[in-house]
Amino acid sequence: GQIEVPNVVGMSLADAQKALKDAGLRSTVTEDTTSTQPDGTVVAQSRPSGTMVAPKTSVVLTVSRPAPVPTPTPEPDDD
Repeated sequence: GQIEVPNVVGMSLADAQKALKDAGLRSTVTEDTTSTQPDGTVVAQSRPSGTMVAPKTSVVLTVSRPAPVPTPTPEPDDD
């Protein structure tokens, strides 16, 4: 009994994990701090959608985690 890997790219992490769990698969998460996608969006999956895998196979989800934007230092007022 093989399971078809669902396409979860573009989903939120929570939705992607639920989709994989519902399909009978496991998920692990890695973060991509260089991604331009919104924070928490799945930008890649380790096994392509449509691939047939064994139950409980782990799929690595790459999630967008943009680097924090540094707070600008206020310029001193030289009046």
